[in-house]
Amino acid sequence: MMGTPRDKGIIPRLCEMLFKEVGRNSSDNHKFKVEVSYMEIYNERVRDLLPRDKTPAATRPGTPTKLASSAITRRADSIFRDAPNSKFAKNYRIREHPITGPYVENLSVYTVRNEQEMLKLMETGNAERTTAATDMNDTSSRSHAVFTIVLSQTKFEEDLNLTNEIVSKISLVDLAGSERVKVSNTSGDRLREGANINKSLTTLGLVIKALVERSHQTHIDHVTSDTASMKSAVKKDVFVPYRDSVLTWLLRDSLGGNSKTIMLATVSPASVHAEETLSTLRFAQRARNIINIVSVNENPSARLIRDLKQEVTRLQTLLQTQQTPQMPSAVDEDGFSILQDRLD
Repeated sequence: MMGTPRDKGIIPRLCEMLFKEVGRNSSDNHKFKVEVSYMEIYNERVRDLLPRDKTPAATRPGTPTKLASSAITRRADSIFRDAPNSKFAKNYRIREHPITGPYVENLSVYTVRNEQEMLKLMETGNAERTTAATDMNDTSSRSHAVFTIVLSQTKFEEDLNLTNEIVSKISLVDLAGSERVKVSNTSGDRLREGANINKSLTTLGLVIKALVERSHQTHIDHVTSDTASMKSAVKKDVFVPYRDSVLTWLLRDSLGGNSKTIMLATVSPASVHAEETLSTLRFAQRARNIINIVSVNENPSARLIRDLKQEVTRLQTLLQTQQTPQMPSAVDEDGFSILQDRLD
């Protein structure tokens, strides 16, 4: 994912492309803001991987940060860790916003201005991730990690005479691999960590299976019926167990919400890992069959005004077309006599 300095991975290339597009499209009427956060899910608990300062902010989670004089600014809350250098000093609770969905309360969020700042924060978080040695891997990840990028666009639309805001979120998720106790030869804390990893991955598989079933039934319903009531009835019949795991609950929007999801499956050519390889490939194959309906996350008022203006334009064009007299290009004598009789 990270690659090397000579051969960049997916994440550095994504950061480079993101800020290249931001620089190309930025103007006085079109402004961008990029915010990032980094967390891990360790033993079904959320841990913040980025350091926190002791400057309380007056803004609540979800509100824009104010740019300071430093290159990297941040948003924080009035609750701080007892030990700033220990990522296990505080547990973070998951809340649900009625519009934006699940989020981690009081998670630190940084505002970055270029790709170097973003990659530096990612390296800082990677150094804080929980790893341990097993018989399968000397530096085995003992947690799932989620690096979130929030891109906010503020654009003044002259034709509507208002400012529209569009928000996009990119979640880069690094899933820990499933483990078999006989192969990894773990015990104690490592055994408990592996059990929680397998539990979350099993729940993720069940969620993907339910979403595939719901997508399939919804597609059949679109083909067989056009009534909205039947569509909603079909969706209610399929229960998706998002809340059975912290991982699936946080990734609810990424899996079955207003999103486009890409899954990269890494497999091993070794024969001793044949069972894990087949399981991973089946896992990715099921994820391919999920169908989401995507829409732009923009200001509802701006969207409504735009739709209304388009409708007014369409109606005005239709009215002008109906009012324009349409004379026949060529009328013979019999046709002219018929028209004259109708006029009389």
